[in-house]
Amino acid sequence: MNEDAAIAGHANALELLRKCMRFSDNPEAMGRLRIQLLASGETWRAVCENAAKTRLTPALYWRLDERGLLPPIPKTKQRDYLAPAEVLKVLFEENLERRGEMRQRLVEIVATLNAQGLTPILIKGARHLWLEDAPWRTLRDLDLVMPGKEADYAQTLLNGIGYRRSEELPDRPNRHHLAPLFRDDLFGWVEIHRRAANPYAEQFSTTADLAVNAETVSKDGCSALVLTETDHIWHGLLHHQFGHSGFARGLLDFKGLFEFAALFRELSDASRRALYEKAAESALGLTTLELWLAAAEAELGLEPDHEITIGQDARDVAENWIARGDGKVQSSIRYPGYRDMLSMGWNSTRLQKTAAVTSSNRLSLAINVPLMLAPKMRRE
Repeated sequence: MNEDAAIAGHANALELLRKCMRFSDNPEAMGRLRIQLLASGETWRAVCENAAKTRLTPALYWRLDERGLLPPIPKTKQRDYLAPAEVLKVLFEENLERRGEMRQRLVEIVATLNAQGLTPILIKGARHLWLEDAPWRTLRDLDLVMPGKEADYAQTLLNGIGYRRSEELPDRPNRHHLAPLFRDDLFGWVEIHRRAANPYAEQFSTTADLAVNAETVSKDGCSALVLTETDHIWHGLLHHQFGHSGFARGLLDFKGLFEFAALFRELSDASRRALYEKAAESALGLTTLELWLAAAEAELGLEPDHEITIGQDARDVAENWIARGDGKVQSSIRYPGYRDMLSMGWNSTRLQKTAAVTSSNRLSLAINVPLMLAPKMRRE
């Protein structure tokens, strides 16, 4: 297979996975997808392989089941043969079982901290485990925030119940979380965070603000703080956009995009408005929200929110970033994402919207766009 054919095959497989994961479609598109999925075993293999690579296999089962797209199970089949629908169901149930085991470890950890007067803030997947929701979500670790010096104390307490860091991992004392902790009976690891996010994402939503808004939820005889639904989705979006370097290269994380879309569609009107106001505290924040909404609408069929206007520039950039991820678009510069974010952040309409929310003047908001990106650009 030549390089062009390999790129085309990769792009087609990703496109098919996205079609399977959509939240809305017209009947004609659904009919075409159903025929495509029934075409051959190779089609299913490509979809499942891409779902596994992106850690979205349980979510794939959820979407196909909800949309009535799981292929029928043959009435007669070879012994020990599992049809695609059966395989996906098994993998979904295995994920539920793994989540249940991780939740037991989480309860033990929270109880250990509570016994010493500490109440952790649960973020990302740990929040879902505590609230026992989003069963389609996969997890690799448990993220708990213990601001400031409490983090070191919490790390010591977990050492006391058998959690240990890996000596193979480098010591990175300036990170926003302490060294990952492992124990034989935990799938994955535990991360105790000093701050809820890295310095780049922290500019948009501080740990102090998240802590003030967090709600106490008691489960299984112990208590933890969880982010509000608005803070949770905003924190997750910032993590995927600025927690890693994909955005600098003009790429969107598909797992992050799916999680964002799945959670956004469940938000109430009031929570969506609160999310918009959080994003619009800076032109770069509003740029990020519009970009991800545009991508979710285009690739996952997220129903448009008519109260949030998405600029055409955000739609164009989202289309370009998705095409780049598929290998269809190449950039002449190393970090096209910076160029795109600066351009959108300086959009006059977006600056005007931000000024209306923050009561700041447009010039200071425009100056702030490159300043917020500067630490990340210097690091690259």
